[in-house]
Amino acid sequence: MKSLTASQLRVVSHPYEPCTTVKVIAGPGSGKTLTLLHKVYNLVYNGIVAPNEILILSLTNKAVDNINEKLMETFQEADHNQRWSDEERVEILEQIDVNTFHSLANKVVLENEGLVNIIEDNGWRSLMRLAGKSYRGQSRNYLTPRTFARMIQDYKEGRLQPDKIDADAILELMKTCKVVTNEDLIHLCGKFLADAEPQTSTGMTGRLLNNYKVIIIDEAQDLYPLLFPMLKLIATDKQLILFGDEHQSIYGFLGSNKHFMKQVGSMRPAEKTFTYELYDNFRSTPEIMDAAQSVIDRKALPATACADGLHNKTLSGVQPISLTLQEPLEELCFLVDQICQLVCSSAKLSDIAILTRTNEHMNNVAHGLKIFGIPVEKLTAQPQWMSDTRILFLIDIMKLLTAVFQEQGPTDQNNNLKTKTDFSVVVTLGEVRRVGPSLIHSIYNGAKVNKVSCWEFINSVEHRERLTTRRRKIVEEYLDALAPLLARSKFEGLNTPLDLVNELSQLIERLDVPLFQLKNEEQLQEFRENLLEFYQVLKLCSYSKPSDIPLMEWFVKTFLEQTVQLQKKIVSNQTDRNTIKLSTIHSSKGLEFPIVFLLGQLDKHLWGDNNTLYVGMTRARNLLYMTNINHSKLKALNSIEHPYMIDNAFFWNYYNNDLGRPYKPNLASSTKNYKHLLDKYRIPTFHKRSFVTHCLPILRLGRRILTN
Repeated sequence: MKSLTASQLRVVSHPYEPCTTVKVIAGPGSGKTLTLLHKVYNLVYNGIVAPNEILILSLTNKAVDNINEKLMETFQEADHNQRWSDEERVEILEQIDVNTFHSLANKVVLENEGLVNIIEDNGWRSLMRLAGKSYRGQSRNYLTPRTFARMIQDYKEGRLQPDKIDADAILELMKTCKVVTNEDLIHLCGKFLADAEPQTSTGMTGRLLNNYKVIIIDEAQDLYPLLFPMLKLIATDKQLILFGDEHQSIYGFLGSNKHFMKQVGSMRPAEKTFTYELYDNFRSTPEIMDAAQSVIDRKALPATACADGLHNKTLSGVQPISLTLQEPLEELCFLVDQICQLVCSSAKLSDIAILTRTNEHMNNVAHGLKIFGIPVEKLTAQPQWMSDTRILFLIDIMKLLTAVFQEQGPTDQNNNLKTKTDFSVVVTLGEVRRVGPSLIHSIYNGAKVNKVSCWEFINSVEHRERLTTRRRKIVEEYLDALAPLLARSKFEGLNTPLDLVNELSQLIERLDVPLFQLKNEEQLQEFRENLLEFYQVLKLCSYSKPSDIPLMEWFVKTFLEQTVQLQKKIVSNQTDRNTIKLSTIHSSKGLEFPIVFLLGQLDKHLWGDNNTLYVGMTRARNLLYMTNINHSKLKALNSIEHPYMIDNAFFWNYYNNDLGRPYKPNLASSTKNYKHLLDKYRIPTFHKRSFVTHCLPILRLGRRILTN
């Protein structure tokens, strides 16, 4: 068992008391997760509460995955007396609920409202086809799905008025087809919890209102005011424990975390609120921490903290390395040279992470490194397959087929079943070649006038005759492609993942969908990997599927939950892959890496968001490189020379000791290997500005050859 520090022990031993709030301020590397896990262990081991009376929540899947992964490890290490067998530990941990706020809300909404469609970029792109040709002077062709989504949300909440856009029609379609945004999901969950009768509520709704005694929030600095009504309903008479650090609040675009924390403070009187702070530093070197804390103007530690005997790492002898680079090719040269040095000095590729502010910058770096044959792996906030537009289209097809058979059932009083297919038709037909906004408009408006669903409209010969010959032919080809899967016996008989994927593949061959026309081997490999993960989720669904529900319908209902289960297994396997990790700063939050390259933009603008910079810097454990980080507090670190790390034996001994690895310095061998890599990549051995000056003409020529 890892021994706890004095400040950590105070949190773990704080007594359980209903109707109280415990705030734990935990900076990066302070042992926050360890403390949280031991708090859970202490509650269960000492019988203070039962495992099924603990609910752990966070905003992101990554935080949830991290807790799920480490709970078993903590319970094994802490149980010195072997009180529980392995089977008993598994049974205990299965009773502890760990959820994101949105997955929890989805469970409540599913119980009370039935299946809803959570709209993604594919859906917004399709809904844009129902909009006018322009919005506030901006052509629809230049709108992104996310920009359009914000416009609709702003209109719905009364922040702006429509202008040449039929927002009411879009909102009506979303309502009748049970299409919701993530914000809607939280609103609906709060509504159902507020309206529920605790005495008669069952399922997740009942557990939230009646069963849980302790609610633990991880990464509380990520939360925003929209979540408060939901949290207040489930935490009012319980002990609420929040772990977080205001300096790591970087999701301000979702709403003010400061306002959220004020709302939380208003829940209890002062005497029922307790605050602790974890001061220790188990992660970054003192050199990195000093630089990072200068960015946020962190105050000096109180005397009581120093009296506890703080844990801090010893000095590494290497300050954070900061340079200003002029253009992307110079950045790529620098990265390749430093990576060559690092791997020749005993670092592994998997030790290295490259962090950027934007996805576009990350993708450009990934492309450049792949040209040099350097293996990379992108870290994303959610599984990568769930962002693949091709996989999302397959899921939309499955939702359409499921909705078609449900639409054949009885109509409810709100006529919901008779319009349930509208959104799925708009989404799937909209991706077919030659289908433009005017055809989508014609079908949707025609169905509305005739008081039928979009599916009924396009399946009626009489209604189709009202379309032009060209449009009618497109619709008939779409229906012919779907026809083999529209027999109920076929729909209900596809109960193995392989059969289902084969049928979907044949459907894609029949449909003319530009999404599936891959441009190069890189796109093909990416799609292959995402399709494999999609298939694995299908397999998990097939294992849990009730015998009386078709696999396709069960997948549509449960694939989000099954994805969480799959992700637990993937996360534990990924750490062994010898690849450089690429991530945006936002997606890297909660992670740490021995070596970090923090890349700023090349526009030379001042870095305006201190918290984001602080988060990026504190992902580094031992070595931090920064490029184009234009911040007034970091100017003293700026260098004009490219660093040479191979001959720094003191640092590499420190580095390997920190990671628990054996190390035998061999400067001659490291230098020889480094020269070999430089020859392989044709990079001159300069470590001043002349290095880049010499490289750029060669790389510019290479770029022209590659792009022609």
